[in-house]
Amino acid sequence: MVDYKDFLTSASEMIEKGGSEIDLRNSMSRAYYGLYHLALNYADAVSMPPVSAFKGPTHEKLSSFFEGNLSADKDLRLKMRGIGYSLKQYHRKRCKADYCLDELVSKIEAEAQLKNCFAKADVLHELQKAYAA
Repeated sequence: MVDYKDFLTSASEMIEKGGSEIDLRNSMSRAYYGLYHLALNYADAVSMPPVSAFKGPTHEKLSSFFEGNLSADKDLRLKMRGIGYSLKQYHRKRCKADYCLDELVSKIEAEAQLKNCFAKADVLHELQKAYAA
Protein backbone atom coordinates (compact mmCIF):
# COMPACT_ATOMS: atom_id res chain seq x y z
CA MET A 1 0.00 0.00 0.00
CA VAL A 2 1.21 3.51 -0.84
CA ASP A 3 0.81 6.51 1.44
CA TYR A 4 1.74 10.19 1.39
CA LYS A 5 5.28 9.47 2.65
CA ASP A 6 5.99 7.40 -0.44
CA PHE A 7 5.20 10.41 -2.63
CA LEU A 8 7.54 12.65 -0.62
CA THR A 9 10.29 10.00 -0.61
CA SER A 10 9.95 9.58 -4.36
CA ALA A 11 10.13 13.36 -4.82
CA SER A 12 13.35 13.46 -2.77
CA GLU A 13 14.91 10.63 -4.74
CA MET A 14 14.17 12.31 -8.07
CA ILE A 15 16.13 15.36 -7.02
CA GLU A 16 18.96 13.34 -5.48
CA LYS A 17 19.45 11.06 -8.50
CA GLY A 18 20.69 13.86 -10.68
CA GLY A 19 17.95 16.34 -11.17
CA SER A 20 17.34 16.29 -14.92
CA GLU A 21 14.47 18.58 -15.85
CA ILE A 22 12.01 15.69 -16.04
CA ASP A 23 13.17 14.51 -12.60
CA LEU A 24 12.61 18.01 -11.22
CA ARG A 25 9.16 18.21 -12.81
CA ASN A 26 8.21 14.80 -11.43
CA SER A 27 9.58 15.76 -8.02
CA MET A 28 7.38 18.86 -7.88
CA SER A 29 4.35 16.82 -8.85
CA ARG A 30 5.02 14.00 -6.37
CA ALA A 31 5.78 16.45 -3.54
CA TYR A 32 2.44 18.16 -4.09
CA TYR A 33 0.58 14.86 -4.13
CA GLY A 34 2.27 13.75 -0.91
CA LEU A 35 0.94 16.85 0.83
CA TYR A 36 -2.42 16.57 -0.94
CA HIS A 37 -3.06 13.02 0.28
CA LEU A 38 -2.08 13.83 3.87
CA ALA A 39 -4.25 16.96 3.85
CA LEU A 40 -7.20 15.09 2.35
CA ASN A 41 -6.95 12.36 5.00
CA TYR A 42 -6.98 15.00 7.74
CA ALA A 43 -9.82 16.98 6.17
CA ASP A 44 -11.93 13.86 5.74
CA ALA A 45 -11.33 12.91 9.38
CA VAL A 46 -12.42 16.27 10.80
CA SER A 47 -15.18 17.24 8.36
CA MET A 48 -18.74 15.97 8.24
CA PRO A 49 -19.46 15.08 5.54
CA PRO A 50 -15.90 14.30 4.42
CA VAL A 51 -14.38 16.74 1.95
CA SER A 52 -13.85 13.95 -0.58
CA ALA A 53 -17.60 13.16 -0.54
CA PHE A 54 -18.48 16.39 -2.37
CA LYS A 55 -18.66 16.40 -6.15
CA GLY A 56 -16.49 18.76 -8.10
CA PRO A 57 -12.82 19.73 -8.27
CA THR A 58 -11.23 17.98 -5.29
CA HIS A 59 -8.02 20.04 -5.31
CA GLU A 60 -9.95 23.30 -5.12
CA LYS A 61 -12.37 21.95 -2.50
CA LEU A 62 -9.48 20.81 -0.34
CA SER A 63 -7.61 24.11 -0.38
CA SER A 64 -10.91 25.95 0.21
CA PHE A 65 -11.69 23.72 3.19
CA PHE A 66 -8.44 24.74 4.86
CA GLU A 67 -8.55 28.39 3.82
CA GLY A 68 -12.13 28.80 4.98
CA ASN A 69 -11.58 27.41 8.47
CA LEU A 70 -13.56 29.48 10.97
CA SER A 71 -12.21 27.99 14.18
CA ALA A 72 -12.36 30.26 17.22
CA ASP A 73 -8.83 29.04 18.02
CA LYS A 74 -6.61 31.60 16.27
CA ASP A 75 -3.57 29.30 16.11
CA LEU A 76 -5.60 26.51 14.52
CA ARG A 77 -7.23 28.93 12.10
CA LEU A 78 -3.85 30.32 10.98
CA LYS A 79 -2.34 26.86 10.52
CA MET A 80 -5.35 25.69 8.53
CA ARG A 81 -5.32 28.78 6.31
CA GLY A 82 -1.58 28.37 5.75
CA ILE A 83 -2.10 24.82 4.60
CA GLY A 84 -4.94 25.88 2.30
CA TYR A 85 -2.88 28.63 0.74
CA SER A 86 0.07 26.28 0.31
CA LEU A 87 -2.06 23.59 -1.30
CA LYS A 88 -3.31 26.13 -3.84
CA GLN A 89 0.20 27.44 -4.53
CA TYR A 90 1.80 23.99 -4.82
CA HIS A 91 -1.03 22.76 -7.04
CA ARG A 92 -0.28 25.61 -9.47
CA LYS A 93 3.38 24.63 -9.43
CA ARG A 94 2.42 20.99 -10.01
CA CYS A 95 0.36 22.06 -13.02
CA LYS A 96 3.31 24.08 -14.33
CA ALA A 97 5.56 21.06 -13.95
CA ASP A 98 3.07 18.72 -15.64
CA TYR A 99 1.63 20.91 -18.38
CA CYS A 100 3.79 23.98 -19.12
CA LEU A 101 6.58 22.24 -20.95
CA ASP A 102 7.87 25.46 -22.48
CA GLU A 103 8.61 26.88 -19.00
CA LEU A 104 11.81 25.85 -17.26
CA VAL A 105 11.59 24.12 -13.87
CA SER A 106 14.74 24.80 -11.87
CA LYS A 107 16.35 22.64 -9.24
CA ILE A 108 15.93 25.45 -6.71
CA GLU A 109 12.19 25.59 -7.44
CA ALA A 110 11.80 21.81 -7.09
CA GLU A 111 13.85 21.71 -3.88
CA ALA A 112 11.83 24.58 -2.41
CA GLN A 113 8.54 22.86 -3.21
CA LEU A 114 9.76 19.62 -1.63
CA LYS A 115 11.07 21.37 1.50
CA ASN A 116 7.84 23.32 1.90
CA CYS A 117 5.68 20.23 1.42
CA PHE A 118 7.63 18.46 4.17
CA ALA A 119 7.16 21.50 6.44
CA LYS A 120 3.39 21.61 5.82
CA ALA A 121 3.23 17.84 6.42
CA ASP A 122 4.76 18.51 9.85
CA VAL A 123 2.02 21.07 10.55
CA LEU A 124 -0.63 18.55 9.49
CA HIS A 125 0.88 16.00 11.89
CA GLU A 126 0.54 18.54 14.71
CA LEU A 127 -3.09 19.09 13.76
CA GLN A 128 -3.73 15.33 13.64
CA LYS A 129 -2.26 14.87 17.11
CA ALA A 130 -4.36 17.72 18.51
CA TYR A 131 -7.50 16.35 16.89
CA ALA A 132 -6.84 12.84 18.24
CA ALA A 133 -6.28 14.13 21.78
